[in-house]
Amino acid sequence: AALAPAVARAFVRWRRMRAISRGRDAATNAWAEVRDTARDHGWLAPETETAREFASRLAMVLPDSSDRITGFRGHVEATAYGPPDAASLSLPELRAVRRAIAGSVSPRERMRAVFLPASMLARVRFDPDA
Repeated sequence: AALAPAVARAFVRWRRMRAISRGRDAATNAWAEVRDTARDHGWLAPETETAREFASRLAMVLPDSSDRITGFRGHVEATAYGPPDAASLSLPELRAVRRAIAGSVSPRERMRAVFLPASMLARVRFDPDA
């Protein structure tokens, strides 16, 4: 039971990666994965923030990865708003952005992100009246 959040998060990530590799709603899945990865590592990543705004903020805080983040954001936008064959999102690009986010925090915070992912825990709503 203690590993349930980690297993659930791994399943969500796997499902998104699979959808991206098959070209199903790739931009939405890729950006949702980046946003959830950021949340898991303690970043504020509101749903109201656009991919461009969030990527700009990430690039400022992670200057060593700014080109990678900006390029990935460009592919997300091209996939979402361009013609069907405009650009393709690559899983290695997504993994590189996820690694950059994970590398921005301490090892302890990375462990918390794996075993108590905020993106999964936020989905659980406790109703005190239930």
